[in-house]
Amino acid sequence: MENNRVSLIGHICGDIRVLKRDEFSDNKEIQKVELIVIPNDIYDKQGVPNSQRCHAYGTTARMLYAHVRSGDRVSLEGHLRRVDIRD
Repeated sequence: MENNRVSLIGHICGDIRVLKRDEFSDNKEIQKVELIVIPNDIYDKQGVPNSQRCHAYGTTARMLYAHVRSGDRVSLEGHLRRVDIRD
């Protein structure tokens, strides 16, 4: 879906969090990580940057976890997914 592409350029806020590991492999490879990105061009009404919660899977998740740290500048490309949060 070409109309569902997102590009973010900004800084990593905080540590990358491991959400899922492969339970069946001997080395417990990382399968899913979560990272918070503060894009350089998205601000709220008060002029404060809005953070974006991003998830990465598989090889990309392992690469991000190994090489990216808090404060690093990154360029991410992906797609949006709707998440329904209910009380």
